[in-house]
Amino acid sequence: VTVHYVSQEVNLTDEQRLKTPVECVVEADLERTLLLDELKGLDQKAAAGELDAKGSQRHGDVLSRLEEIDANSAERRAKDLLDNLGFSSSLQARPLKELSGGWRVRTMLAAAIFAKPDLLLLDEPTNHLSILAVMWLARELSTSETWKQRIVVIVSHDRYFMDEV
Repeated sequence: VTVHYVSQEVNLTDEQRLKTPVECVVEADLERTLLLDELKGLDQKAAAGELDAKGSQRHGDVLSRLEEIDANSAERRAKDLLDNLGFSSSLQARPLKELSGGWRVRTMLAAAIFAKPDLLLLDEPTNHLSILAVMWLARELSTSETWKQRIVVIVSHDRYFMDEV
């Protein structure tokens, strides 16, 4: 079971502070990240001639799974998600350390949605969002097939948002 919690306040690691919102969102897909790391190791073994039949089978399985989850389009999907939450292209390209707390929270919200956890916990998710972003988030959570199959727990004082979701 995967769980993602988005709080009202964001505490970033030193490593996260140097990353762009797009990088943070893409890295939130842990399955993709782990598969790409595994693929790199398998490719290295293959190049050295050290890949046995079992390794070769695993290599094919990893490639198939990466295709199933549309791993190659991750950056484009992350940019689209950030765009829906109000990020301009220039904001998407800046390191998180240069963004305000509100933009950092939006980044973490985008990362949580991108990761598609089994359980999504949102604490006042509309606090730092524009009206358009609130409307997009409500539509995403209430109509997307992804969230119909998962559990979403929301704490919010925004009655409109809660009624929509």
